[in-house]
Amino acid sequence: MKTLNYLFGAFILTVLSVGNLFAQNAPDSDGNVYIDISKDYTAHDGAGNYAGNTPWTVTSDASAPYGTVLATTNENLSSNADHPFSANYGSSVSYEFTSEAGQSRYVWVLLKTPTTSTGRFFASVNGKCIDKRNDTEYAELRSRIDSDGWQWVRLGNNVKDLLLEGTNVFRIYHYRSDLQIGRVLLAKSEDVFPVLDAATNFAVASNDASTMTITWSVASKTGFVMEQDNNTERAFNPSYLVSLNGNAITEEPTVDATEKHTENSITINKSDLQDGDNTIAVQLAQFTRKSSSSDILGKSAVAEFTFNSNDAGNGGDNGGDTEGEQQDEAHTADANGVYMFQATKYLESKAGTAAFDGEQWLVGNDPVQGKYMYLENTTSDNRNETSAERYISPSLVYKINMPEAKTGFVWALVNEGSKDGGRVWANMNGLDLDKRAENEYGSAARSRISEEMAGQWQWILINNQANSSVVKAGDNLIEFFKARPNIKIAKIAFTPQQDINLIIDTPEPRVTANDGTKVTIGWDEPTLTGDLYDNGDNIFTNKAFVYRVKLGDTVIGDDITTRNIEIAATDLETPQVVTVEVGHEFKKNSSSTHMTYSLEGDITVDKNSQPGGNEDTEAPTKPTDLASSDVTATSVKLTWTASTDNIAVAGYKVTQNGTDLAATASTNEMEVTGLTAETEYTFTVRAYDAAGNESDASDAITVTTAEAGNPGDGNGTGIIIQADEDRIYSWDATDFDFNHAGTGAFEGERWLVGADPEVGRYVYLANTDTTTNANKVSADRGESPSLTYNLADVDASSSRYIWALINQGQKHSGTVYADVNGICAAARTAGEYGIDFGSRVSEEAEGHWQWVQIGYNVQSIAKDGQLNTIEIFKAYPDIKIAKFMFTRTQEYVPIMNRPRVFIQDNDGSSVTVSWDTPVLQHVLYDHEMNIYGEGYNTPDFTYKVRVEGQSEVEIKDNFIKIPYDQLASPKTVTVQIGHLFRTGSSKSAISFSLPTRFAGVSPESQPDFEAPSKPMDFAAIDVQGTNVALSWTASTDNVGVLGYNIYQDGIKIQTTTATSYKVVGLNVSTKYTFEVEAYDAAGNVSEKSDPLEITTRDKDDELTDRPSKVDDLATSLVTHESFTLSWRPSNSLNGIEGYYVFLRAQGESDFRMVAQLNGGTFSYSVQGLDMGVTYEMMVRAEDGAGHLSEESEIHTEKTADRPLSADDNLRVSLISKVYPNPAVSDINIEFTSEVSYQIYNLTGQTIVSGTAQKVKVDLPKGTYILVAIDRNGNKESAKLLCF
Repeated sequence: MKTLNYLFGAFILTVLSVGNLFAQNAPDSDGNVYIDISKDYTAHDGAGNYAGNTPWTVTSDASAPYGTVLATTNENLSSNADHPFSANYGSSVSYEFTSEAGQSRYVWVLLKTPTTSTGRFFASVNGKCIDKRNDTEYAELRSRIDSDGWQWVRLGNNVKDLLLEGTNVFRIYHYRSDLQIGRVLLAKSEDVFPVLDAATNFAVASNDASTMTITWSVASKTGFVMEQDNNTERAFNPSYLVSLNGNAITEEPTVDATEKHTENSITINKSDLQDGDNTIAVQLAQFTRKSSSSDILGKSAVAEFTFNSNDAGNGGDNGGDTEGEQQDEAHTADANGVYMFQATKYLESKAGTAAFDGEQWLVGNDPVQGKYMYLENTTSDNRNETSAERYISPSLVYKINMPEAKTGFVWALVNEGSKDGGRVWANMNGLDLDKRAENEYGSAARSRISEEMAGQWQWILINNQANSSVVKAGDNLIEFFKARPNIKIAKIAFTPQQDINLIIDTPEPRVTANDGTKVTIGWDEPTLTGDLYDNGDNIFTNKAFVYRVKLGDTVIGDDITTRNIEIAATDLETPQVVTVEVGHEFKKNSSSTHMTYSLEGDITVDKNSQPGGNEDTEAPTKPTDLASSDVTATSVKLTWTASTDNIAVAGYKVTQNGTDLAATASTNEMEVTGLTAETEYTFTVRAYDAAGNESDASDAITVTTAEAGNPGDGNGTGIIIQADEDRIYSWDATDFDFNHAGTGAFEGERWLVGADPEVGRYVYLANTDTTTNANKVSADRGESPSLTYNLADVDASSSRYIWALINQGQKHSGTVYADVNGICAAARTAGEYGIDFGSRVSEEAEGHWQWVQIGYNVQSIAKDGQLNTIEIFKAYPDIKIAKFMFTRTQEYVPIMNRPRVFIQDNDGSSVTVSWDTPVLQHVLYDHEMNIYGEGYNTPDFTYKVRVEGQSEVEIKDNFIKIPYDQLASPKTVTVQIGHLFRTGSSKSAISFSLPTRFAGVSPESQPDFEAPSKPMDFAAIDVQGTNVALSWTASTDNVGVLGYNIYQDGIKIQTTTATSYKVVGLNVSTKYTFEVEAYDAAGNVSEKSDPLEITTRDKDDELTDRPSKVDDLATSLVTHESFTLSWRPSNSLNGIEGYYVFLRAQGESDFRMVAQLNGGTFSYSVQGLDMGVTYEMMVRAEDGAGHLSEESEIHTEKTADRPLSADDNLRVSLISKVYPNPAVSDINIEFTSEVSYQIYNLTGQTIVSGTAQKVKVDLPKGTYILVAIDRNGNKESAKLLCF
């Protein structure tokens, strides 16, 4: 009766089902039945408790192997008692297929599920369970191994006893969620093993007089080769079964010899070939589980390749090669910001699915362009421009990396069969390049020109500009989809400017004459790859080319019409780069054209360059005997033995820490300035000649600059390290309280300070002659150089661990001893001394920054609630230390960086909070010192997440979806990254990163991927000998600016929330470069400000032990209710701790304090004022000893008489007069006060700069920009014209 009820229920469900009409899935030529899950299915509702289950759905998924996915969003069923033969069962989907009764069939499903505990399901054939093979009981089916990728999984045993003659029904029922299915296979025999991917990308690799070599793709798999226990993955070691014209030419593996032919190539004697075409067939084969006690030789599908004995051995496109040069690395831009690469160098080539099943991009070879990708002129078109059609067509994906988001244009070098054939669609970062908006799709890209270009290579512009809504900082994906076939693509390009035109070929300038007084540069008639057209898509039949020529960065020929230019020999005393661009009008949009230019062609010349075809390609010899002398705190003199050259050495380039210095040397010596005291620098030298040939780099030397003023011993920063809200202490290694120099055997040794772009400043011990401190007794330890740090109010009631971010030269070098309150952190007993600390992992970590534990369970020697001192001693040298951390539990492992947490989505009913993929510093390892991810085990991260008011959970996804009903009030989401990590010599345990808290999550929270604006008006408002005060205009952001990062010579030195900062600890008479960038709460970072170069004075202003009077009060950005007050910083021998800002309305007797600011802030925005009222302001400074400065002069400002409109200018007027302008000679410039000024030409080259209130300048003919900046950071500009 149960069976009858089931059949009746199934009948009713079938009648009420939704989906496509049934059609037959028939056996293929090998007798196997493949079921395409996107076709001919019926979706069924659940029953009983699950009658409301959402039916299974089929959706497009470009990441799936076949482009479509069968999935369900239903929650888990209560238990496996709720199966299809019970009263309660989940939704299902069924397919019909044809087979013979009693025919052997083994059921395989291509599925994706994150874990073996999720993604389980039931399946039946003709109403009977696949595993139990009856209609009274059911078993859940699943993968046996956790994987976040697609895998083929076999379901149960042979189902031949379940099959009927003719039509049969295969059905899948929902049980657990998080399951996706891509395809079903009913294999004819047990040795059919779809886990092994079929061979692809066949090619004739070589062809000589007697043999031919055929290659194919490296073996790959989709799923796992299983051991007999059915729970363990077997090593992947397949062999290849190869036959030629139907005859086997390799042996099958046996139980005794499990590996035979394992190379993905085979060499065939030509004597074994037949006339005309020959066919080679390849199968992958490997032993895998048959049962709990036996194996079977599993085999992939057969792949065939037809070739002829005359085929060239070029690895080309014989038979339709599908393998390009797949690369995971992103393409990068050249010096002009242009990305250009072969189309075969893709990130991914996706085959077509559904209507385009079997179609894919192939590789061809062109004698001029080289390899290209092409689509054959197949019968299927993709004229429909909807997203569904686009994403099932074959596509090519490319990755480019932008350090900063730059708008631009995508180009393709294509060859079309006809004008209207061979079209493509293009997306960038998932957005159509025509519409550039979510879920909007425009026209396909194609050639716009005449039939004359059919069959010719031409550059085409792909739709519209990739604007700011499309591009992003970091990796960007460009994807080309098939629209119409019969197209070839050889190259892809991304250009940052609209006036770059790749259709115009790059010119090749050359020297055509030299009469001793001038050198003439010429170039050939322009050529095109494609054709030029106007805004009406009409070809320019009469071309009117112009040429733009630059000498270095200066334009010396602007849109000239002659194909040569003369350069005075006096301008070529040293080798100079001359660049030439070819220009022509070109379509800008449907209503206008504009001037566009080719890429630059260049040549390096000097006054001795001569015409002729004998190009100089010989480089100078390598410089030798590089040495240093005259080392000071800020400079060093370098000398070397001069190089020789076949013509002449033009000069030398000096590299400092891997970067070429801006200055070059014309002789064999150079003084390098602008260095930092007590810092290690590495230098090399290269010679170059006039033709631009460069020698090999000299051998490197390392120089450590001298100390500034004193040896650096004694008092350090005086900082007392405070704990954060998690009772964790984090500090920079340079924040030491005392730097003790070595004594005795370590006399003269000391900790020095270096800088690194990755971590900023660090302390280090050079690899000195006294190489070790291996003796652990107190006497040796006490004599070695050491650093002390003070920690406030330590909680010693729980475990405490000390970590250091270090960089070692070798695994067993670069170690330290650590003491806590004078007791060894390893022995943890007074008078006893334990091991030294360093990296415990492999040589892979050499030269990398990595967190290592340098003290554990030190709570027994910590002082509870008191000041604690940590001292670091030298053990082995050759170590660098950037940061320290003092944690309260062993669970915290800073090797896993804190995650960046952000709002990913808000769908109207829930908010999705996400976080970045884990970033390590540097490797994780287990108790046996095996590194995760280095052939030992794949990292498997867990995330600990707590939504305020909810229980803490541990999940695998890097996101959490929070329903609105849990966000009645704004909540804080706390995220930690977790992974197994060594907790001792015998075990590993799950450990976590430090927590990241993301506050204020509410139903109003929205994703924020927009970076703040670039900080402007960056200026130095006070320059001393050892410090400089910086100021800038606040950035803006769509949500809000959280703070600013300040950089000194490329190294981040500070983060602040203010718009000013005082940099201290500088060297006198030294050049520095500063930059600032803004960031917001979502982690978006702005473009850096324009670099600010300053040179410190030769000394500081003379200071007393009282803070100097605050001077130069000024106001800016005045509105009807606010203004910004700024001032020149105060100074004191005790340092400046803060500023007090006082305010009163004019006529009032008493000032009131409106702000108390830190000592690094020199401006304050006064808000909430009354309209049209005059206010008086005064500022006082407080130093580190608590002394107050005298009162500043009173500054007066009146608020605006009305609210300001968008047209009102809030800028301070700095330029008073400019006359005459335009001028033929001198221009007089007067400023409202003393300012810093700069005059530069339109190429950005600075012509005149200085500091003045009045100045007269004499400029050559041209157009110039004048910029004035006052000490408060206010900026104004004007244009100057000279005839």
